Order: sequence, then C-alpha cells, then structure tokens
Amino acid sequence: MSVRLDTLEMTPAQYEAALASVRRLAYEKWLDAGQPCCDGGAFWLEAEREWIEHYYVPPRAPLTSPCKSQG
Repeated sequence: MSVRLDTLEMTPAQYEAALASVRRLAYEKWLDAGQPCCDGGAFWLEAEREWIEHYYVPPRAPLTSPCKSQG
C-alpha cells in the first residue's frame, strides 16, 4: 500500500495547493522525458511521491511537559 495525497491529513486548501504542486511537477517530469505518448500516470505517481517525501509535514499533537509544576 502506498501513501497518496488523498490519504493525507490536510485541510481542503492545503490539499488543493498540494495537488497543484504535484500537477506542475508531473508536467515538468513529462516535459523532461521528451513528452512521451503515454497517459502520464508514472510521472504523476513519481511527482506525488516526491512531494510527500519533501513537503508533507503531518500534523502533530501539541507537546506537553513531562513534569507538572507543583505549587
């Protein structure tokens, strides 16, 4: 099972921005490959994987202090 954009925890605005970035990156990869006659699925998957590895930061729970102040 692979991680995909639509499985990540993001707001709708973050998702749309990520989708636009992946679309642009996939298109650049397709151009760099000489615009082959294919559906571009491989370029999309590669761009999506790269975007997730380099730009996605999952939400994290707030940090809590291990020591409670006693007073």
